[in-house]
Amino acid sequence: MTPGQLDDLVRGLPRRYLLVAPSEQVATHARLLAAGPPAVDLRAGPVDGTTAVSVVAEDRRGLMADVAGTLLAHGFVVLEARAFTRGDGVALDWFVGDGSSVDEAALDELPATLRHAVAGEIDVATLLDRADGEVTGLARPARTPVEVTFDRGPTLTRVEVRGADAPGLLFRLGRVLAEERLDVVGARVATMGPEVRDVFFVRPSGGPIDTGRVASRLREAAGDPREA
Repeated sequence: MTPGQLDDLVRGLPRRYLLVAPSEQVATHARLLAAGPPAVDLRAGPVDGTTAVSVVAEDRRGLMADVAGTLLAHGFVVLEARAFTRGDGVALDWFVGDGSSVDEAALDELPATLRHAVAGEIDVATLLDRADGEVTGLARPARTPVEVTFDRGPTLTRVEVRGADAPGLLFRLGRVLAEERLDVVGARVATMGPEVRDVFFVRPSGGPIDTGRVASRLREAAGDPREA
């Protein structure tokens, strides 16, 4: 990666990107950006049996959910995800998924399907409907209490969801945020054993955030029995 490519990459990115992105991830994003978005890359992940998925694309509402849903439909369990949006609207995201149980045919078709999903050319919900019954891990989330908190800032609102992990949780949470017309311009998703702590930095595009309604919908998506 040349100094010029690095300059192009970080222009307009939050400072925290370089603080948390591994050097290999920075180089991958720079290469994808130079090739021109939308672009995706798959490579071996940091732990045996995992795959790192990198995305560079024009940001749009629901982008993160569509990538997570596509991975789920192909048998991947998302263990970690990061999302960053530059000032010019280009999203630089990466996901780490457990693909140890994914068969070779699904792995071969994943890059092309991901490119279509990133470009918004396929309905990921329909993709998941077709995969239901063929892919393990599409069960509904466990019915356990879920905590949702909001921290409003000058331009962005921090939304944190804490609860029990479940396959497909990131897709469901992302879909709720998209349906509520909240643009995710940053995210930190991490699985810590049986617990998940997902943080989204969102910007409303349809008026003030109705925190009560959004919290209720996020809790329902995450399996909180109080929202049954």
